[in-house]
Amino acid sequence: MRVFFAVAALIVAVSVGSASAAGVEPIEGAYKGTTSQGTSVYFGVSGGTVINPRFTVVWGECGRNTAHYKTASDELDESGHFSIDTGQTVLEGDFVDPDRVEGTAIFRHHRLAGCPRRAVHYTARLR
Repeated sequence: MRVFFAVAALIVAVSVGSASAAGVEPIEGAYKGTTSQGTSVYFGVSGGTVINPRFTVVWGECGRNTAHYKTASDELDESGHFSIDTGQTVLEGDFVDPDRVEGTAIFRHHRLAGCPRRAVHYTARLR
């Protein structure tokens, strides 16, 4: 009887491990979210690629900055992760459900001298 439960537990553990290793397959469409600052994040998913990122970050005394890169994109990896790096900004995320993403929006540089790198967490859902 103990052997049966040990084998059953092993099968469940392997199944759960396999499901998380394979990642989440996102639903295609438009995603909208909110950063930890209460600002907006938008992007689309089409053909396994995250496209058209747009997000706003509040940079304290340096002001509010919005990034919108209509032609920027990144292919999702098998774990459901993406990272769109434009040089000045990065929008990265992980699909935690087929219709939900958690990630970070980053401004590396500000046009005003003395404004440090700014990164904020966001959550987005399929609209």
